[in-house]
Amino acid sequence: MTPEKTGQDVWFTATEASKVLRVTRQAIYRAINSGQIPVHGEGYGRKIHVQDLLAYGIQTGRDPKELVDRIGKDTGADAGDLVMWVLAGLGLVLLVKGLFKK
Repeated sequence: MTPEKTGQDVWFTATEASKVLRVTRQAIYRAINSGQIPVHGEGYGRKIHVQDLLAYGIQTGRDPKELVDRIGKDTGADAGDLVMWVLAGLGLVLLVKGLFKK
């Protein structure tokens, strides 16, 4: 299975996301249903954007380097795309943490 590419964007199915994060599909669906992972589309057409997948992985304590290595291997993305996605993923994490900081 290869993630869907549209331009510089990369989209993952729940199955593909579960392989990147090394969790079950059910864990991905729980995260989607609880709003922890945003999805685009409806039903079987739901897709997870690479930035959202990275942000969730980082938020849940996974090593960003390992995530990037797996995503790069799966997508064939170049270093520039990978850096952009990591920075966007980290930015989302920092933004969320800042919003809920007391």
